[in-house]
Amino acid sequence: MKKIVSIILFSLFIALPFFSQNLEKNEVKSDAVKELILKDYDIFQYDDGDIKVSYDGVNILIMVDEDRSILKFKTYWLASDSISQQRALKLVNQWNIDKIFTTAIFDTDEKGSYFTLEYFLTTAGGINSQNLNDTLDWIFSIADGFCKYLDEEDAIK
Repeated sequence: MKKIVSIILFSLFIALPFFSQNLEKNEVKSDAVKELILKDYDIFQYDDGDIKVSYDGVNILIMVDEDRSILKFKTYWLASDSISQQRALKLVNQWNIDKIFTTAIFDTDEKGSYFTLEYFLTTAGGINSQNLNDTLDWIFSIADGFCKYLDEEDAIK
């Protein structure tokens, strides 16, 4: 009987890492991160490995850095054609003063002007499914707040 219990416990010990969905830092790759997402989000993976996660009209781009030490989360909104750069910068500066966990950015390129919200998650101790999904829930909530803030200011299309 002790032998059977020992075999069962040993088997569970060996199998546990496969069911816990934990990634060590060196295992953090886009494909593996994508597999950790448990919620019913719309998920798309680009050829470069970036992952787009969509929920309720908000898109979050997840990128893994080369060292696999950081997951970068980004959301984008197109700026209104009528907003000046000075006013847009004032809006993101105020957001950054009030909200310390994400960074709001206003930028312009050949495609137009846009607002970006960024958040970084370290992978130094590894990452697990629970942490990633909680982070996504939180970012979607913050992104919704940022979108409402910009919309109230007539800053986005």
